[in-house]
Amino acid sequence: MKRLGIIVLLVLLLIQSPLTALAAVGESELALKQVAQRYKSSRILGSCILIGSGGLLAFSELEGAEDAAKLTGGVLAGVGFLTLLIKGPAEREYSQVIKVQDPIQREAMAYESLSYLADRAKRGRISSGIANGALSIYYFISDPPETYNYTDDSYYTYLGVLFAGTSLYSLLSPSYEEKVFKGVKQAKERQYAVEIAPIGDSVGVHLTYNFK
Repeated sequence: MKRLGIIVLLVLLLIQSPLTALAAVGESELALKQVAQRYKSSRILGSCILIGSGGLLAFSELEGAEDAAKLTGGVLAGVGFLTLLIKGPAEREYSQVIKVQDPIQREAMAYESLSYLADRAKRGRISSGIANGALSIYYFISDPPETYNYTDDSYYTYLGVLFAGTSLYSLLSPSYEEKVFKGVKQAKERQYAVEIAPIGDSVGVHLTYNFK
């Protein structure tokens, strides 16, 4: 009986070992890596678009506006190069997290980073929503200047509707970072633990699962 208990214990330990190794790279760290990769892809794409647009504008032949085109193109290309060289917030957070050797501490840092990024994104979209809402109100209550020639008298109304829709979307639609953090947070609230210990000639297995 004692030998059987030892065999069962060894089998359970062998099963548990790969799960423990897999848990070393926790869900928070994986989620943060995903967010950082998304940031990086968007940053590279945006910088390429800016550099390409700036180059085309700088070397375009616009009669009477050559200097302005070159200046604007140079600024766009410069911003594109800076965007390409400077890492985004999520990338910087992930680069700091992966330097930590201890898996438990690394997972905790990744969770805090996700919380920070989600809060930052939330504040950004709310600010954007308020700004677009203010512009929407301005266009709804204002009339186009008399010096401007518009083919449609409802031009400002269209702009008001456009900014109103953008404002509502920013205020009501959670950002990607918020969605990722919410998913990780919900997963963290459902924790389970397995304890294996010999009890006399047998083996005791204690499983706890916490629902919140």
